[in-house]
Amino acid sequence: MKSNKLKSEALKSDHREWKKEQLDSNTYFIIFKDFLSPHILKKMSGNALKLYIYLGLNSDNMTGEVWHGTEKIAKYFNKSERSIRNWFKELQELNLIYRMQLQFNGNSYNYLLPYVNSKKEEKYILRYRFKNSKMRSSIDLNEYKEAIIKGVKSVFPMAVVIVKRELFIIKLDSVPEATLLRKMGYEIKTRDYRFNELIKEYTYTDREGNIKKSSQLFQRIY
Repeated sequence: MKSNKLKSEALKSDHREWKKEQLDSNTYFIIFKDFLSPHILKKMSGNALKLYIYLGLNSDNMTGEVWHGTEKIAKYFNKSERSIRNWFKELQELNLIYRMQLQFNGNSYNYLLPYVNSKKEEKYILRYRFKNSKMRSSIDLNEYKEAIIKGVKSVFPMAVVIVKRELFIIKLDSVPEATLLRKMGYEIKTRDYRFNELIKEYTYTDREGNIKKSSQLFQRIY
């Protein structure tokens, strides 16, 4: 038993030294303990987990953005692009990543999303992007970050607001009323005059078959 105790101490010492060396000299990807949540790790397949770790190790450590395309990832895993797209779909369904194109017919960009433990109080999450698709890829929402955050918090003071290049994320403690969401949109729009040039006007048909016009600045992403 004494020899096992000595071996135990040696193994722990080796790990400490290895970990310190890696943290000092290598890149790394942190997976927080909330990942153990029953609605994340327990539901994830092994292939989706491999892809998630791959994306994490190749992501921007602060923004969670990953530039690797499906073709490159397929070559790394020696799998078909169709298989990789299925793995991506699973991660999207688990609300762990968000994928979008920054320009028409361009490459898809991947973004790692924040996750929470289901045992904790979960937030109601909303995601928005510009309604005007022609302007969407050429405009960085971070340029309007102050107006967006102030507009959201004027209606939802306790909201957590995360602004990225092509979308912004709102985390609330409960499901918001539709009237408050409309008010939020108005508050955001009026805090920066540049928004007036980005409003998307469109026509639609109501339930009675009447053609009507409307204008919209942001579009909710489901």
